Amino acid sequence: MLPDFYSRFLKQLSCVIILMILNEVWVINMILDNLTLSFGVQDIFRNINLSIPKNECIGIVGVNGAGKTTLFKIITGELKLSDRKIILEKNTRVGLLPQVIDEKTLDSDILILDYLLSGRPISILQRKLDKAYDDVSIEKNESKQKSILNKISYLQQMLEYYEVYNAENILLKIIVGMGIEDDLLMQPLKTLSGGQKSKVAFAKLLYSKPEIILLDEPTNHLDKESKDYVII
Repeated sequence: MLPDFYSRFLKQLSCVIILMILNEVWVINMILDNLTLSFGVQDIFRNINLSIPKNECIGIVGVNGAGKTTLFKIITGELKLSDRKIILEKNTRVGLLPQVIDEKTLDSDILILDYLLSGRPISILQRKLDKAYDDVSIEKNESKQKSILNKISYLQQMLEYYEVYNAENILLKIIVGMGIEDDLLMQPLKTLSGGQKSKVAFAKLLYSKPEIILLDEPTNHLDKESKDYVII
């Protein structure tokens, strides 16, 4: 479930693009610096300057074709500009729920539960951490030991960020809140309908814990139960 002030905002703007920056310290998290984009002679953006602080929820409103989705593609790096002019804090994690879910991406034999769990790379981090402990135990070179210890520290920080000991409970709350039925969890992802895939993709995004969430018309394909969970 989203924080109250995000939810109230989303309820008012459920059919437009929502950009949310989730964090707890009120400092600048993203800057758009004189952003300009044209296709031929058609200006899409011109001289956009915007500083977005953490803990902020922003709705981007515009007619079809105004460039809302294009802006998101620039922020995520999907659309490359010669000078991107998007300034993010180092290591900022950006998550995107697109307006149209890519069916090819979700046409997979992976089980739905495994797909959701992959939102946080906890098992990968744990394997790397176990190997790093093994490596440091046999490494004799002091400089290499220091490098491995730094890696161990980083991996531990990442596991703490992803709340390794509480992650499954967090995912369970999202599954229940989004109304994803238990009997679906052990089914292949490709067996879901388009609407179900959108719901599961949204659940994974919420679970993945990005600092910035980009939602492109997020309630288009959600049923009432899922909307109520996200909005209320």
